[in-house]
Amino acid sequence: MEGQNKKYHYITSNNKALAGIYKINKNSQLSASIITCPSHPSFESIHKKSMPLMLDMNDQALIASWLDPHMQESEAFSYLLNNKITQALSVTAIMAARNLTPIADSYIFAVD
Repeated sequence: MEGQNKKYHYITSNNKALAGIYKINKNSQLSASIITCPSHPSFESIHKKSMPLMLDMNDQALIASWLDPHMQESEAFSYLLNNKITQALSVTAIMAARNLTPIADSYIFAVD
């Protein structure tokens, strides 16, 4: 059965938010995606190919620009598209995507 060997992780950070994009179509249907970057060597144990782009919630100018619905200059954010870990991430292996029961001790991905 496909997906039987999947491993799930609960990842938290004190001041980071996942970066995403969204669109509302003419029928008021919402679609959204999480933006990813190449995987960090530490992150490869969780996902070999990519890791989510995380935004610093303390950077008010960045968050305001990111959330500005009139912002069209995507190049303004190109400096963010790297595989740096900019804040410690707490990682906990869990039972499943809908079952956050820990199955191992948490560990920390340190800042680069």
